[in-house]
Amino acid sequence: MRDSAKAVVQFSPRREPVEAASDLEAYEDLIFEAIERLARIEALTAGGRFPAVRRTAGDLAAIARRLGLPSLARVAADLAKTEDEHAAAAISARLLRLGESCVAAAIAPGPRFR
Repeated sequence: MRDSAKAVVQFSPRREPVEAASDLEAYEDLIFEAIERLARIEALTAGGRFPAVRRTAGDLAAIARRLGLPSLARVAADLAKTEDEHAAAAISARLLRLGESCVAAAIAPGPRFR
């Protein structure tokens, strides 16, 4: 990952350690939900369906907060609030670029699962 991308991604590990396999499975499920929402936002934006983009972005913001990805949550929340279609398209593009880095950070092995 390039240095500039590392500076953008802010990963806040979970406050409590994952102690059970079910916690790890729930975390993985959230990651998959985030990936699905990102793909849906990309498709909806391409189709010009901005009300659905805003709803999906709101869902993604909540998921990102639960995953400990504040930068992704903030950009998704910005997208969920915008009423301007041109701004929504720009924010969506930013969200998709950021989403890739954030999801990669979330799935990287780390001390939270040991």
